[in-house]
Amino acid sequence: MSEARADLAARVLALRDGGKVDEAFALALEGFGDEIGGFLAARLLDGERAADAFALFAEDAWRGLPGFRGEASLRTWLYVIARRAALRVLRERARAARDVPLSQASVVERMAALPMDAQPGEAYVYGYGTDILGAVVEKASGKPLDVFFRERI
Repeated sequence: MSEARADLAARVLALRDGGKVDEAFALALEGFGDEIGGFLAARLLDGERAADAFALFAEDAWRGLPGFRGEASLRTWLYVIARRAALRVLRERARAARDVPLSQASVVERMAALPMDAQPGEAYVYGYGTDILGAVVEKASGKPLDVFFRERI
């Protein structure tokens, strides 16, 4: 560990041990925040995700600082928290992608924005009618298609 990092860690822990947890955290963030932010940006490859992860990291580090036992360097401990925050962001995004409602309206809107596969009469294209019918059923019933099916079929 470099002398500057060791000095920074010692000052952070001295503030924390003196009951000045907020000041200790601010000093840790000042010393390691840019480095951690760069790590998250490189890991997540998305500025918005990195910002979300950094917010989670900061909260977790602030909450955890009073209990930091020094079994690893302060820098290592902060990186572990940052890595866990990045994983939480990735898991939440994956979960959100899986939990998309069965609403057909968004499918119809996307299809309407696409160019036609062929001009009318030049070719036959299968499959869009049931997607559009699902959107019509949702609009007419005021219910998501899966709820409508469970109640009526």
